[in-house]
Amino acid sequence: MQEVVSLLSKDGSDVTVKETAYAGHATKIAEEAGNQYDLIACCGGDGTLSEAMNGVVQLDKNIPIAYIPNGTTNDTAKTLSLPKTLSGLSELIVNEKYNKCDIGCFNGRYFFCAVSFGFGAEASFSTKQSLKNRIGHVAYILSNVKSIFDVHPVEMTVEFDNQKITGEFIFGAVINTRSVGGVFRLDKNIFRINDGKFELVLVRKLNNALEIPLTLHKLQKKVYDNREIILVQADKVKFSSPKEVSWLIDGENGGSLTEVSVENINQKIEICAPDSIIFEK
Repeated sequence: MQEVVSLLSKDGSDVTVKETAYAGHATKIAEEAGNQYDLIACCGGDGTLSEAMNGVVQLDKNIPIAYIPNGTTNDTAKTLSLPKTLSGLSELIVNEKYNKCDIGCFNGRYFFCAVSFGFGAEASFSTKQSLKNRIGHVAYILSNVKSIFDVHPVEMTVEFDNQKITGEFIFGAVINTRSVGGVFRLDKNIFRINDGKFELVLVRKLNNALEIPLTLHKLQKKVYDNREIILVQADKVKFSSPKEVSWLIDGENGGSLTEVSVENINQKIEICAPDSIIFEK
């Protein structure tokens, strides 16, 4: 981070550094001080970006965001094709390379990457960050699965675009990036991050544990049959379940809920990123 500060300072920018001390602190910092600056840069994982963004959207004026990735999976960095060097990131900031992006609203809380339930959500709550860093996202999920009884299907009703899907699902997500934790991927030639639409993916209940690696393989290889693995686009999605379900919001604990509403907020923020095919013009 110090290298970025040095590079920006050399360009003549007045840079202030604030360190976060607890969960949600980035939101508070951005909301309380953001109006004093022309740009807010955050360094961390996807969850840190999500926190900063939640503060930025509350500001009186449109403040662009720069993301300096330093997390486990960095789905956002991959989606935005961000440079892998600090000098490259600094150059984007100096040249004011901003592009408009959609964000999501999850029961009133904003997110950038994805919200999800089911397979992997509870494992993420209970797994140490050091283990995630060491073995990777897919591996730490699979390490928690010893039999089909470790994969808990969720009874859920999903409504979108005057359609309704009901059943038992082991995984569900509303996605605004090309990948989620290395488990789910979208074709970059199809995906757009500012088209006003989310990708909704649902994976139905499996019959045995042997199907788990095959299902993960299908998700990684972008194989969707719209029977067992469903992929559709929607701007609003409502989830209802008879029992509380654990949710992840941008990789962080989103709570246990029975009712969830997710809405796309079209081109709500500007983010520092190079021009690419994902930005619909």
